[in-house]
Amino acid sequence: MLKVWVSGVELPSPEITSTAIEYKTWASGTGRNINGKTVGFILCTNWKLQLKWGLLDKDQVNQIKNLTQGTYNSFFNVVFELDGFRYSGTFYSSDFTYSQQVKGGYYKDCAVSLIEQ
Repeated sequence: MLKVWVSGVELPSPEITSTAIEYKTWASGTGRNINGKTVGFILCTNWKLQLKWGLLDKDQVNQIKNLTQGTYNSFFNVVFELDGFRYSGTFYSSDFTYSQQVKGGYYKDCAVSLIEQ
């Protein structure tokens, strides 16, 4: 199970379909040469957390948005745990999305990605 803290605050438990992806950042000029062979080198690896929730209440939505969407906090500290692995770093976020607001102040199909700086 993926657990995530933003600026020391634990987020609501994301769905099992949420993912933590370690991706490569390639140097400029990387690509395929005239023979079709990939050339270049990897500068570093970074993390992207794709977080999803089926249903969140208004307070949970506001908490996530306040921690990740403000203009004053473009970058923020994130700690995540997954299967005994724990990582911390500086991240920024995608836009917070949801499919619809339903009765009682709930939001369906909520999502946000946290991307390592």
